[in-house]
Amino acid sequence: MSRNGRGGARGAPQEPAPGSAEEPGGARRLDKWLFAARWFRTRSAAAEAVASGAVRRNGVRCEKPGQTLQPGDVLTIRRARDVALIRVLAFAERRGGAGEAQALYQEIGSDHAEPDLASKDARA
Repeated sequence: MSRNGRGGARGAPQEPAPGSAEEPGGARRLDKWLFAARWFRTRSAAAEAVASGAVRRNGVRCEKPGQTLQPGDVLTIRRARDVALIRVLAFAERRGGAGEAQALYQEIGSDHAEPDLASKDARA
């Protein structure tokens, strides 16, 4: 038994609490997933986007970067000129290459803000 009376080895890795953001195979932090899936260049940029309301999870605005994410969740991500609708498929232990990142989600739809060509033709 250790000095604190709780047993276990001192400095031994502890199991994550059930339902925590670090549970293996379970939920993950939203900002970590957005960074690993390469939607943002840095984790802090992902956290800022979440805090500013640019990300919705299952139609509900996310305000906390540490909000948990589950496989099957649908995210709406608003960036400079486009809005992407994606489904979370998997998690990554760390940020990998583009191919690995694309395996983490399925793109459901995307609304790219392109100039309306029909309106340009109508003016001519």
